[in-house]
Amino acid sequence: MTVMKPATLFIRFGITALLTTGLTILVAHAQDKRKYADGLKLNRTRSLTVKTKAPLATRSFANLPAEISYEKFCPSVGDQGQQATSVAFATAYYLRTIMEGKEKNITQRNQLDEARFSPTLVYDKIRDPKDVNCKGGGTIEEALDILKLDGAPRLRTLSYPLCNQAIPPAASKEATQFRIGDYQQLFTEQTDAAQKVLTVKKALAEGNPVVAGIGAPLSFEEARAVWEPAPNEKADDILY
Repeated sequence: MTVMKPATLFIRFGITALLTTGLTILVAHAQDKRKYADGLKLNRTRSLTVKTKAPLATRSFANLPAEISYEKFCPSVGDQGQQATSVAFATAYYLRTIMEGKEKNITQRNQLDEARFSPTLVYDKIRDPKDVNCKGGGTIEEALDILKLDGAPRLRTLSYPLCNQAIPPAASKEATQFRIGDYQQLFTEQTDAAQKVLTVKKALAEGNPVVAGIGAPLSFEEARAVWEPAPNEKADDILY
């Protein structure tokens, strides 16, 4: 994806679709037997309506850097607790904060934490009205639409967790100052796997962080330094 200010990657277990707006790894877990809360919902019909970046010629991938990282613009790791707000954390808390850090060259962790954005408004906007306990989750597309239309306020302005409560007018007003320009998918599900990798590398090299929604089996919750799948885990065991 290409946000008029960064970009966004969207991966669905081996199938990837990128959106443009900023870096973030988003991992959604199993609906049952899980240790941690999840929150990623998939909507392939909605994905078809998202603008997709035009395919690039092979020469466009020449001279890509060996590596690139936006870690220095990341805030401290946030804790979504037991709410299904992973998508809001991926897009508002991480992506939007990374975009802010990159734009203003903020690399000191304490300054990034002071500038970080709240996931509360984004989740409140995308949750189903019946989701009074904030357990329903949402899609990456929905969250990015909210960042584009409504923005996000600072975490110091709108705290988290805060579920099913009225958003203060001051927080909504502040959020409008921090809208993203736009976003787009970097490729479709039909794109060749190798081309997907190159497209993500190209987006990162061009200064566009990438948001990723990644399906994972339950064994991922036990990962420490390195994740290894449990015996007999298959592709069908991937959960979101």
